[in-house]
Amino acid sequence: MALAVAFTVNIAGAAPSVHDGFYDQHERGWFWYEPLPEKIKPEKKKKPKPNIVQIQPAPTPEQTSKAQEPKPLSAEWLSVNLPKYRRRALDTPSDTNVRAYMYLQRVSIDKADKFAAVSQRVVQGNRVLDEYAQYPQGTSFVQAMQQDATNFRDNILRDMAKDTGLIFFFESKCPYCRLEVKVLKTMQRLYGIDIVPVSLDNKPLPGNPFPDFRNANGVGEHLGITSTPTIVLAHPPDGMQVIAHGLLSLEELKSRMLSVAAQRGWINPAAYERTKPSNQHVISLADLEITPEQAEDPDLLVEAIKARTP
Repeated sequence: MALAVAFTVNIAGAAPSVHDGFYDQHERGWFWYEPLPEKIKPEKKKKPKPNIVQIQPAPTPEQTSKAQEPKPLSAEWLSVNLPKYRRRALDTPSDTNVRAYMYLQRVSIDKADKFAAVSQRVVQGNRVLDEYAQYPQGTSFVQAMQQDATNFRDNILRDMAKDTGLIFFFESKCPYCRLEVKVLKTMQRLYGIDIVPVSLDNKPLPGNPFPDFRNANGVGEHLGITSTPTIVLAHPPDGMQVIAHGLLSLEELKSRMLSVAAQRGWINPAAYERTKPSNQHVISLADLEITPEQAEDPDLLVEAIKARTP
């Protein structure tokens, strides 16, 4: 009995209610209908506009050539075109051609005059650029400067005599060797330079000016001495260097001794510069180095040079 009741309850719970059907919706009338749902149209996606790149046409050779041409009447333009106008005037000397060339030449001259005027203003008072500051004009000034350089040179040569000497290679029958003896004796007397005479043929010179001469004993061959007179500057223990094959005057001998000693580091290069007749012995731009940025900017270029000068 219980099983039957349970079965009945399950059936009742599962059956649909009649109130859920058509007859329970009489208030909607007999002629109603449900509208069909509108179809939702999908939104059209806008296609992105392509980026249109404007491609510039390649310049023609004529356009490229014009873009590279210098500004008319500039220095660069004149350097290229003034010779052309000159050749045209020479080949076809019409009034027009000659006049055109002469006018362009006048422009070039006037530009040069303007540059010269500015140059003179810039140079005046500048101890690096003014040549008068380096080497003043006027006989009395030049003589005083030369005398000062000579005195300083003589002092250096006397100092060199303490540790530097000359080796004189000669042969007994060499006529030029006898002439060079006078120069060497004068150097020895003025500055106290030691002279080491070496005879390549193991014989003395006529009159035997160097009685303490030495025999070569292969020294000449070792140094590559093949002619006489030959003079070697020696600075023991640092080395030696040939400074003359043949005759030298007294002034030339002094000059070569100082030059070689400065190159070899046997004397101070700055001191060597003072042996030259000039007001400025420490200003040299020969080894100046600048950056690419300084090379492109006149202000930076000037500052870089000023930084190198005292």
